Amino acid sequence: MAYFSRHLIHKGHLTQQQLAEAIEHQVVYGGRLGTNLIELGFSTEAQVADALAAQYGISTMDVDEDALQLGLLDEIGRTRCEQFKVFPHSASSKTLHLLMVDPSDHVAKAEISYATPYIVRPYVIPEIRMLALLQKYCDVSPEWRYEDSSRNYIALASRFRSRRNAELKPRTAPSSEPLTMVEALKKLQTATTRDEVVNITLRLAASICKRAIFYIVRKNYVLGWDCAGAGLEQKLIRTQIYPLNAPSVFSTVHDHPGPFVGKLPRTEANDLLRKSVVKRRGNSMVLPVVLADRVVNLIYCDNGPEEDLGTQASDLAHFTNSIAGAYERIIRTRLEEDPGSIG
Repeated sequence: MAYFSRHLIHKGHLTQQQLAEAIEHQVVYGGRLGTNLIELGFSTEAQVADALAAQYGISTMDVDEDALQLGLLDEIGRTRCEQFKVFPHSASSKTLHLLMVDPSDHVAKAEISYATPYIVRPYVIPEIRMLALLQKYCDVSPEWRYEDSSRNYIALASRFRSRRNAELKPRTAPSSEPLTMVEALKKLQTATTRDEVVNITLRLAASICKRAIFYIVRKNYVLGWDCAGAGLEQKLIRTQIYPLNAPSVFSTVHDHPGPFVGKLPRTEANDLLRKSVVKRRGNSMVLPVVLADRVVNLIYCDNGPEEDLGTQASDLAHFTNSIAGAYERIIRTRLEEDPGSIG
């Protein structure tokens, strides 16, 4: 067990059972472990901040927004703040007091020092507090919360960052080549993050139907996450939020887990889906992904505005069981390896 989670358990702020539940939550919903602990009510923000300070061996800071020197955002650049998940607190003499999610990111500190006249002094704060600052002052989308913060992803991201590029570089797009069922099942066995699972699912869907959308079920809402197919854009999909307490195809499949195939019934939420994304009158399919008796994802499929789904669409329904199995394997692996390293 890594220092972060061990510290919380030693202080009496976390139990082993809660840790296991938080890691399951993290695999499905992304974010850092500390964020998930706070959202689940297992640890407070102050407790997570204290554990992070102990893990990294540097100070944390109780952020007083009235003390923020917001003019520093223009010197560092809001794009750079989003890229590195940092936020300037204040500057004194030649020292920049910089709030960071990952103070071990030497590339971020070096680039900010290079781009400004300051020497960086880092302070670690919880990811959930950083997201609130970036949303409020840098207009960063809340979807950032749902990015997968696995250890492998962080290591790769920092390795390939450019020290001198002040603009946010687009990430290398994952492959969109369609997969056969055999290929998808094989790749699923080695997936290490939720977003790899999403990519594999959409690539399989591309060989079965013309359009597919992957949704995250979060509390009482369905959130658009990723998509594949003509006329669909991830940027648009991520603006979609459907309440589960309103009649819709999503609430139907969520409340009674099983495939839906047919024309969308006339409800306010379904009409919004039809108008903004579906734009068709033919049949559609919605599939649940069930993990530990909870619907955690929904997958929407159709064949575009002119064509109904074929019989092959049922293959994707069988694949959802394998998605849940992949999540369970990833959760076990993170528990066995080093869950606290991504606090």
